[in-house]
Formats: sequence, structure tokens, C-alpha cells
Amino acid sequence: MKREPETWKEFLGKKQNRLILLAVCGVFFLLLSWPQGEEASESSGEETVEAAAAASSSEAYVEMLERRLEEILSSMEGVGEVSVMITLASSSEQILQEDEEAEEEISAESDSDSSRSETSSRRSSSTFTDGDDMPYVVKEVMPAIEGVVVTAEGASSATVCREIKEAVQALFDVEAHKIKVLKRES
Repeated sequence: MKREPETWKEFLGKKQNRLILLAVCGVFFLLLSWPQGEEASESSGEETVEAAAAASSSEAYVEMLERRLEEILSSMEGVGEVSVMITLASSSEQILQEDEEAEEEISAESDSDSSRSETSSRRSSSTFTDGDDMPYVVKEVMPAIEGVVVTAEGASSATVCREIKEAVQALFDVEAHKIKVLKRES
């Protein structure tokens, strides 16, 4: 029959026992760091995906607007080569498909010698989802344009600057003081 170690010193004195103890501690720490249930990881993952989608959607929107504005402005007479930067007031907003709110109110009153009044109300609404448990987006409202900076080769001419500002105002409904036209270095 094998003799059991009497103290921790004897137990840890053997290399094999130290390796076993180290492996058990490693498994214990792995279990402690494991996420607590699927719900926590799913909700944080969904929020991250939604935030990334909104950011990439806004970035793609800005890039598309900048590219199209550069094309239009560079085709104007006297403008020359153009670079454009557009800033947005906020990020895009997604409007989700929801049931109409159903509100039910029940009132009961008694007018006899003892007055008694009862009121009960109930409210409910729900959000539709597609097959992946993601909410169904009815529409996406793109943010307002906060400001525009244009650098153009022909910006040394006051007429060209005025035409650029007027074009930007017509396209984006941005106030004149939020548009800056600068001369581009050659």
C-alpha cells in the first residue's frame, strides 16, 4: 500500500505533484474568467455590432457625399482640383418596426352613499425582428451635415469661392458660415 504524504512540503516536493497542482489552478482560473452565461456575451456583442454598423454606415455616407461633391465641384469652371471634408451633427438613427401601442383603460365608479372608484390601465408594445433576432429597421435617418470644408486650386478667385459656397448650400442646406473654402496648394 502507498503511503500518503504527510505535509504540503512533502506533497509539493515531487515534480509530478507540482504539475498536477499547477494544472488544477490553471483550470480553476479559466473557469473564473469564463463569461457568466450566454446572455451577457450576446447583449454586449449585439451592442458592439450595432454601434459598428451605425459608425460604418455614417462613415460610408460621409465618404459618398464627399466623393460626389468633389466630382461636381471639380467639373465647375475655374475650380480645378478639389478636396472636401464633411462633418456630421450626429450619427444615423434607425427607426424600428413596432406594434402600435395598445392602451386599455377600465373605470368603475359607484355613486351610492359610499363612493368607490377603480381605475385600471394596461399598455403593451412589441418590436418586430427578422429571423436573426435583430430588430426590423423600417428606415434609417441620416444625420444632418454640420459643416463643409473645401480646398480648391481656383479658390483665389472671389467668384469661384462664391460659386462653391452657393453649390454646397444648394446641395446640403448648410448655412454659409458653416462652409469654408480654402485655396489649395499647388
